[in-house]
Amino acid sequence: MPSTGIGVYGGSASLTENDEISSTYEGRHITVNESDVTGHEHTYVTKGHPVVVGEHIVGVALNTGTVADELIAIDTEGIWALNVYATDELGNVAVAPGDALYIHRTTGLISKNNNKDTHTLLGYALGTVPAGVTPYVIGVKLHWSPDDQQELVGVAATPLVSARAGITFREYYYEAQGGGIIEALRTELAITTVRAVTACVNYNKLMIAGDSDIIGGRSSVIEARLEILAGDQMSHTTTVMCLDWSCLNTSGLNNYVNAYCMLRDRTHAAVGQIRSLFHFMDHAALPDGGVTLGNAVLQDANTDRTSDVRITCSYGPTLSLFWLLGTTTAPD
Repeated sequence: MPSTGIGVYGGSASLTENDEISSTYEGRHITVNESDVTGHEHTYVTKGHPVVVGEHIVGVALNTGTVADELIAIDTEGIWALNVYATDELGNVAVAPGDALYIHRTTGLISKNNNKDTHTLLGYALGTVPAGVTPYVIGVKLHWSPDDQQELVGVAATPLVSARAGITFREYYYEAQGGGIIEALRTELAITTVRAVTACVNYNKLMIAGDSDIIGGRSSVIEARLEILAGDQMSHTTTVMCLDWSCLNTSGLNNYVNAYCMLRDRTHAAVGQIRSLFHFMDHAALPDGGVTLGNAVLQDANTDRTSDVRITCSYGPTLSLFWLLGTTTAPD
């Protein structure tokens, strides 16, 4: 079956391999059917207004369409005077020169909303729009950008290789000054419709290939640090890691492992197995059984003591639990 194309870019039945089919300016102008335009402001495509074709082809229409099969020329580059809304995904926000501008893939409206589920990059602002002034005409530099909704850097068998010493492959530094609920990174994964074999929000792995690549200092998969730099007051609740489990399953859990933390040792050599559940690098932090507040491995939220807190260990669905740390009384 021959392939098909949009607009004047027909499929295999009308194209000859290796022929150039761009019109002007090295493909800057493209020509499609009015029905190929999936995002625009009006009933039909209007000359001088921004448009979207598919998910990420953006530009400004060079003519007005009145019927679905009419050919529409689109300029995918250049500088255009366009209406810009001074909003983003959270509400009103000012637009400044150099800001990235995004177009809604259905309505064709331009703003700073970078929600990739509904918007795609249109270009960059060359003017200023005060927050709440919507819309306002400014110069916009168009730029058709590739999709970065899903990013792949190397694969497991052939990773990206760098010989640079002391490299950090990806860094993010933020400073929040607005109050409210602040989050540097939020990742949510929803499993719907189809049963998954396994599910994981974040998977992190450190692989040390052999003795020649051994790490002389500390090796860790995850490092988490909480720094309180100054002042004389503490936060109401301060933790380096907070685990919160919410289960609304009324029929119960049907797996033999249900825990906040699951520890599994895959080591083959006996000499290399994990020696400790906890290791305190600072001797002053060694626990004293919870008698003195602040030196407890475990603390109960109600009594600030370890007396009502237990850690259990088990393996397999049929083996009995045994208590790693607990109370002097038998468990309930």
